[in-house]
Amino acid sequence: MDEATLLTRQLVQIDSSDPGAYETEIGDFIADWLKHNAPTAMIEKEEVLPSRFNVRAVLQGEETHPALVYICTWTRLC
Repeated sequence: MDEATLLTRQLVQIDSSDPGAYETEIGDFIADWLKHNAPTAMIEKEEVLPSRFNVRAVLQGEETHPALVYICTWTRLC
């Protein structure tokens, strides 16, 4: 199994379906995965609401400016 498929399988196995209740676990997983797989990255984990985290990683590239920015947000509409 390739690395992208394995990572995807691991991510979808973590229950993060109820925002706020289970987001700590997936935030921890992503931060730990980055620490292990991108050891030179600057990784920040910020709690934006109780048990809700943003994980940010900055990796050194060949360009002096950001060449890739990925932002993932989730909005709950009531």
